[in-house]
Amino acid sequence: MLKETLIPNFYSILTKEGWESLEDYTFRVPLLVMIEGKLVYRIPQAWSKRHYLGKLKKLSTIIGYFYLPNEVAEVKTYQTSYVINKITEVIWGGTLFTLDFKSSCSLPIKLDHEYFMIPLN
Repeated sequence: MLKETLIPNFYSILTKEGWESLEDYTFRVPLLVMIEGKLVYRIPQAWSKRHYLGKLKKLSTIIGYFYLPNEVAEVKTYQTSYVINKITEVIWGGTLFTLDFKSSCSLPIKLDHEYFMIPLN
């Protein structure tokens, strides 16, 4: 069984209309994803959200940082525009989302000026 990818609600995701806050996303709108090396718009087949209070990993790059739930074991699978220089833990409370496209793909997400791809299973 593939492990779900949990995405904190403070990220933005890319729709055909532009970047949209994950918190405000309407789950019938296509999102840009990469499947087998090709960028396509797809509608998630399923989604969920849950409250989370706990640790997040803060991954720092030369120009910024991004956060992942502490359960994420394989940090090296996350593609960023810069090398990850430092990993620390922070305490955070908020909503985590799961998007399921029923196939392996990568989802571009944004926080401030940093863009990166996260793998979804």
